[in-house]
Amino acid sequence: MKDMTDLNIISKNVNGLNNYIKRRKILQQLEKEKGDILFLQETHLTQEEHKKLGRIANAQIYSSSYTSSRRGVATIIKNHVPFQQTKTIVDKERRFVLVLGKIKNVEITLINIYYPPDEKAQFMNEMIDLIVTQGKGMVIIGGDLNLVLNPNVDSTAGIKHKSEKNANILRRACKELGMIDVWRTLHPRTKDYTYYSNRHSTYNRLDYFLMFKKDMINITKCTIGTITLSDHAKLTLKVNLNSNKGKYLWRMNNSLLQNGDLKDTVKKTLKEYLEFNDTEDINSIILWEGAKAVLRGELIRYSSLKKKQREQLKTELEIQIKALEDKHKKSLDMKLNKLLKKKRGELDKLLTQDVEKSILLTKQKHYDGGPKSIKMLNMVD
Repeated sequence: MKDMTDLNIISKNVNGLNNYIKRRKILQQLEKEKGDILFLQETHLTQEEHKKLGRIANAQIYSSSYTSSRRGVATIIKNHVPFQQTKTIVDKERRFVLVLGKIKNVEITLINIYYPPDEKAQFMNEMIDLIVTQGKGMVIIGGDLNLVLNPNVDSTAGIKHKSEKNANILRRACKELGMIDVWRTLHPRTKDYTYYSNRHSTYNRLDYFLMFKKDMINITKCTIGTITLSDHAKLTLKVNLNSNKGKYLWRMNNSLLQNGDLKDTVKKTLKEYLEFNDTEDINSIILWEGAKAVLRGELIRYSSLKKKQREQLKTELEIQIKALEDKHKKSLDMKLNKLLKKKRGELDKLLTQDVEKSILLTKQKHYDGGPKSIKMLNMVD
């Protein structure tokens, strides 16, 4: 088993895996996406068939199997993930499976849910109770909830979904418990959907990842894929299990704020986030945590772009310097020598900036480590 800090979790309503070819196609697609943990809903498989699925996927499998070709959920944890299971709860009606365990000494609770469209609101209350009483450590809830949290942005119909009662219960629970709709928090104004109804010609966002706001610092990314191989899109969540992440794994590079284009982007991003999320019923702590996650994502994206541009510039300068050196060796031309010095200076400036940043990050890391790191901190100087 490999040492892991980044975890790639994929949720998808597969709408039946009885067909061997479809089963293989689904697994190949999710394998291509490098999913470490898979939340599958509506598998329509028996217990024995689920075991076979686990063997094919080369993974641990925790399933909720139904006797008829309906419902059924499966949580698949690939064997390369160092997961140590401590508890499993399976719903008698085969609508969810809860798995509690540890990954690298990080306690984690995985709750995979399929909420049937004809299910009563009582099941939503049962799910909330399950989260409160059984959830430990980092709690990740995922699956097809068959509800629309915000009809204005989560549905092309623009009207309340038939499951509005369930949505109300979940909205209230999120507010009271400090849970967040991960994708919506990271994409406050984006309109995207996970399900298309041919019957009604409408798109809806019915699939979710829910987490507690305290774990927002561990969220790296959440994306909606395309609707293929079933009538639902896959939903991908990336989290970092490093318990020290909030201490020093990522820190904002203050020099970025000197760039006018970034300042404008940050202002626009924050304005859009607040316009959508700053409502009367939202807790200020949740609002602030969400804002930090959104801004962090934007800053990481910008930093990554700038880093690529810097690396490209360094490569181009090295090529230019090599070409100029070759010419100067043959001609000893003074103008070439002057240009050569200029290009070397530009490259040296970039390399110096890289070293300064590296030293700063090293000092920061050991400073955050506390008194035990003082000796190492002095060595850095």
